[in-house]
Amino acid sequence: MAESGVKIKSLAKAIRILECFMTEPELGVTEISKRLGLNKSNVCDILMTFQELGYIEQRQSTGKYRLGYRILELSHALASSLGFRRTVYPHMKQLAEKVGETVYLGIPNGFDVVYLDAAYPGHEYMTRSMLGDRAHMYCTGIGKAILSQMDPKQWELLLSQPLVAYTASTIVDPDRLREDLRRTRERGYAIDNMEHEHGVRCVGVPIVNSMGEAVAGMSISCPSLRLDDDKVALYAKSLQDIARRVGNFF
Repeated sequence: MAESGVKIKSLAKAIRILECFMTEPELGVTEISKRLGLNKSNVCDILMTFQELGYIEQRQSTGKYRLGYRILELSHALASSLGFRRTVYPHMKQLAEKVGETVYLGIPNGFDVVYLDAAYPGHEYMTRSMLGDRAHMYCTGIGKAILSQMDPKQWELLLSQPLVAYTASTIVDPDRLREDLRRTRERGYAIDNMEHEHGVRCVGVPIVNSMGEAVAGMSISCPSLRLDDDKVALYAKSLQDIARRVGNFF
């Protein structure tokens, strides 16, 4: 795999091996080798190095590898450095309690959304950290809200790539997606109408910093039967109120 700008190819190779575990919790040497097109002995050497450093561990029962606890330390360090999460989360939690639905926070990364946090209503709790979860912009509430604030030339870069239909409602037609983003920009909020996950509807808004850049987004997500058009407008207003208050923290 050619990677322009990569100076240390062996390091890039090692990172790609780590990234394999983002989609598969446990993998063997042969599986990684086939997936990346790398020599098995090279994969084995890299895994053993990561294992020695604590970033990878091997299950004795299967011989397969999985991420080690050292990764959690890096994740915690990143989470601690993102001070705005601590500032935004109380607002998210308050809103989640008010509407009885889940509130998400995410930031753009290329044409993906990377989720940073989630606030749950009542006594519900997060069974896993949202930090690092990602999804495509074009089919999510947060993603479309952020996209709508970008220069339309950026839309064309996105539309030049194949768009995957996750559900029957995913908008993959370029003209329809352009029109959806235009409407989103005009009204100030995006609607994910079961476009990423069947039965789940979301309303999302951009968070704009002092430079006028959409640097993050928030959304309310819930089963589609609980999110009619009246609630969409109501939830959008609540999200926009928070976005205006927290934009300068980004």
